Amino acid sequence: MTYWQRLWRVEIIGLASLCIFAAALALLLVIEGLIMSPMETDSFDVAFLTFVLTFIYGFVPVTLFGAPLYAAAIESGSIRLAPMLIVSALPGCLFFFFGPGLGFIGSVAGICVFLLAHTAYRRFVVKA
Repeated sequence: MTYWQRLWRVEIIGLASLCIFAAALALLLVIEGLIMSPMETDSFDVAFLTFVLTFIYGFVPVTLFGAPLYAAAIESGSIRLAPMLIVSALPGCLFFFFGPGLGFIGSVAGICVFLLAHTAYRRFVVKA
């Protein structure tokens, strides 16, 4: 398999992983909102806004940063989990300029999306 064939597969898996993470975060915030402050904000609005913003802010790092690096690492045969986890947290660290909470969530999001994508790639692409 060439680098470009591998790259588009990694891109699709990365975007699917981002969607799964965004949906899980939206659900978590809706549940937290229902427990902490019921009836203040519509749950659908919170879920929709969380999903859309997570996807928008994660789209560029996944497509232009994470997927090409991951595909290149696979191509070279040097996938090591610890350096990849650090690299996946770096785009989220840019949000530390806006506040420590956003930076932490961005870094955790990058790590979670990477782990989802890595697991999906190993399960569905490597075995195929």
